Amino acid sequence: LVADGQVLPSFIFPNDLKVDVVITYTEAQAKLVDEEQLTLMVWNPTTKLWEDAACGEVVRQPETNQLTVPICHFSRFGVFTPVEQAFLPLIEQ
Repeated sequence: LVADGQVLPSFIFPNDLKVDVVITYTEAQAKLVDEEQLTLMVWNPTTKLWEDAACGEVVRQPETNQLTVPICHFSRFGVFTPVEQAFLPLIEQ
């Protein structure tokens, strides 16, 4: 997003305006994930962490391969699912 020739890292919509971002994906793209857990995340440059981007109710429609997320600002976004972790104990001989 550019304003007055300057690149803006983020832009907050006025008066609590929300914009729905609709993300469409293919079965091949969602093959290895649980579509019911897809989440739109926003990069926080201060904390250097990804955070939930939704500022309202998220609508997941796996039957039509769509994720609808209301956002309150422009920023850098990514689609994520929870990461499965397995504990593997260290075994020494």
